[in-house]
Amino acid sequence: MRETILNGSNEEQRRERFALQAACVVFIRLLLIRFCEDKGILPYRFLSGDGLRRWQKDIERYFIFAQGNPYDPLLDMAYANVQQIYAHLFTGRELFNWYRLDREHFVMAVHRFSRFNFASIESMTSIVTKALMGRKGY
Repeated sequence: MRETILNGSNEEQRRERFALQAACVVFIRLLLIRFCEDKGILPYRFLSGDGLRRWQKDIERYFIFAQGNPYDPLLDMAYANVQQIYAHLFTGRELFNWYRLDREHFVMAVHRFSRFNFASIESMTSIVTKALMGRKGY
């Protein structure tokens, strides 16, 4: 992210851009997790196939006790595994970690990403770069 983009903006514009950047980091992380799952890089699936189904089955009885998004622990485990592979999006970015998807938006995002098979894509870098270049503020 280039800090110079925010120069000359009013406070409201800076807040909107920051919120957009934080949301983009979350979605790029989800995309990277799905990429690693489909490429067989991770030892287990977290957000697709059996991984998500098992999580839903195992924690369903605890949903009533969950505060916030009951998928947060699953997402944290997935982040920890992918961080070992591609640390750039997960470390040194604490500034963006305040944004968390709620349950509804998490399920919607994971469902949309499940429509794609990322196994044939050679490089995640090109996908992330294209996604970032198309967004304001990068």
